[in-house]
Amino acid sequence: MRRRARQERGTLAWTMAKILIIASFIALALGVWLAASPVQNPGVQDCGAPLAFVIVNRTDVKVAPGSGPNAGALILQPTCRERVDSQLLRGMVAFGAFLGLGLLGSVIGLLDDRWRYHKAPRLESLLREPPKDAPGRLRPPPVVEEEELGVALPPIEGPDVMILLSLTALTVAVLLAFGGFDDVMDAIGSVGTLGLVAVGLLSASTFVLAGLQTVFAEPDPDGVKLPAAAELSLAAASAERLLPGLGPLGLDAHALSAAGEPKHLTLRRLDARQTLAICVHLVLLVVVFVVASVPSRPEVTFPSGWWTLAAPVAVFGLVGLFRALGRYQRLVVPPSFDAVREAIEASRQRTMGIAGGALALTIVNATAFVLSLSLVAAIDGGLPASATVARLALVYLVSCVAGALSPTPAGIGAFEPLAVLGLLLSGVDAPTAVAGVLLFRAATIYLPFLIGLIPFIRLRRRGVI
Repeated sequence: MRRRARQERGTLAWTMAKILIIASFIALALGVWLAASPVQNPGVQDCGAPLAFVIVNRTDVKVAPGSGPNAGALILQPTCRERVDSQLLRGMVAFGAFLGLGLLGSVIGLLDDRWRYHKAPRLESLLREPPKDAPGRLRPPPVVEEEELGVALPPIEGPDVMILLSLTALTVAVLLAFGGFDDVMDAIGSVGTLGLVAVGLLSASTFVLAGLQTVFAEPDPDGVKLPAAAELSLAAASAERLLPGLGPLGLDAHALSAAGEPKHLTLRRLDARQTLAICVHLVLLVVVFVVASVPSRPEVTFPSGWWTLAAPVAVFGLVGLFRALGRYQRLVVPPSFDAVREAIEASRQRTMGIAGGALALTIVNATAFVLSLSLVAAIDGGLPASATVARLALVYLVSCVAGALSPTPAGIGAFEPLAVLGLLLSGVDAPTAVAGVLLFRAATIYLPFLIGLIPFIRLRRRGVI
């Protein structure tokens, strides 16, 4: 019951209400800044703050013809009154956004409050355990208790499957519309068989590397073997999407517990593996950022409709940040620096093997990302000079962080749009960016999910999970 007591307390509607209210205060701050930020009519008059200019009714200085050598040019400039009116109009728009967003957030919050009050259990129902099929908040991930590990996996629920499939289809459709369906398909179609095989092999190797990490995390030399560990990591590509409550490495914890491993020790070893993977990723992110910032930044013009990519990234990012603490508390395998310390004390060699596997895993995935972009760009003569390997790797690493924060399975709907926007900032054109991202995600997420169903079903029938 320890984890059930820490279930997420906010509904999706309340989260959206908080986002709208926060956005309203940001709009208010922008409006105040616009009203108080001084403006100037260069060479003619220091206008001061627009709001003060209007309240005090300051004199609007105008240049008379022939009053100086630059009088003709100065006459053509907007006067202080025109500049003040323009800036105050923008400030009024921001203030209107403050009122509209604040009102909408308040209404949604009140409606959510009334709905939760309506759905709250009656007094007599608090005296007994609620039934397992009792209605709850909108698709909260099921909580997997420690004592349930190795006993039975939670059931696959239809809404979770529909959310996964619908979100994937919507993401692909939006990206194809943004990049241009024909151009994107031409870029993907230009990839030869050899290139597809290379990306596929890189993707397949990640499951072997994940299996090696499981082997290194197992202190018993006669414990789990590499083929079984690699098969388990491939099955997790499906299980962790269909069963949101498992989370990263949740299937590993369940399988090792089912095999008779002590649950506490199993979780501590996997905690260490999770923490080391996060640390390796962040260190690589900092290193690549430093290397990528050396070349000059290319001049970039975003194509129309870029906001359709920025909007889901912002929404999923804000929702993910609001729910980060609750998601962390529900994880079957949460990161833990204490677990890393215990792992180092138990075996430095195995801990280095886990960290090395995490480093190799990140590098292989980044290589697959760069290769996917290079293959689809071949039809147009290759990637631009501004799209260096370091910049492409940086886009991948940052997009992974956004995907991890996103509440969606595998970061779908957050990783892809942010990766495309990052590639646009690196000078890659829209069709190439969309085609490369879709090829990479197909090789590392979409296809492994379908293929992983085979070992997932087989391991369940054998009673391994």
